[in-house]
Amino acid sequence: MTKTLLSILLCITFQLSYAQCVENGTNFGNQTVPSYRVTGDVTVTLNSNNTVSLDLGSNFMTADGPDVRAYLINSQGMSDSQLQNARISNLTNIPFGLVGCTNCSPSISANGEKSFTVDIPAGEDIRDYDKIFFYCLQFNAFWDFGSIEPFTSTNCSVLNVNTSEIATNFKIYPNPAKRNLTFENNKKLPVTISIYNVLGSEVIHIDESSVSKININIAQLKAGMYLLKTVSGQAFKTTRFIKE
Repeated sequence: MTKTLLSILLCITFQLSYAQCVENGTNFGNQTVPSYRVTGDVTVTLNSNNTVSLDLGSNFMTADGPDVRAYLINSQGMSDSQLQNARISNLTNIPFGLVGCTNCSPSISANGEKSFTVDIPAGEDIRDYDKIFFYCLQFNAFWDFGSIEPFTSTNCSVLNVNTSEIATNFKIYPNPAKRNLTFENNKKLPVTISIYNVLGSEVIHIDESSVSKININIAQLKAGMYLLKTVSGQAFKTTRFIKE
């Protein structure tokens, strides 16, 4: 899970469903112990169903460990040395799974071909993620990391969807709000609404509706910052608001 959604809630973020776009992992070799350094083909794929995949090629190699795991992280501008000394729990991350496991029965070799596909957590902007991180969770031990070119509308064509139309059709107000939020759906598009707190937990869910205006009772929510996610077809928009 990600460390926190608080930084995501500081701005309005537009996210859309993704076509399959692929970026190669590069610049591995950031471990001072040579045998731990990652070599071989590593790719990250943004899929059309709001998932992200990690693929390790048949030539992939690194050191075995009790539970070597792979993550996609948002480095937030941290230096290489800071990343090498960081605990994964302190990094904003999307976990993929076990790459190698000597403690498993049967054991899993860290070397060789593997594929992982996971959901992009609610409220996360995949465009912020720029590093592939390998880590031994049991020992809190850094393995290696590499870089990917972040997904943008330039290198991933589906991210170039016209967001202005979505922004025009979906509006919420007032913001801040005390007891009720009003959601406007100008073109009466079928839309599902979810509200998340700063920990990423869904606190309100409204099933698909095509009405032009929805009143959302938020009186039961604690004061603070929230994220409202609206999904229509293959596109979605996330907007932060404050509950007074």
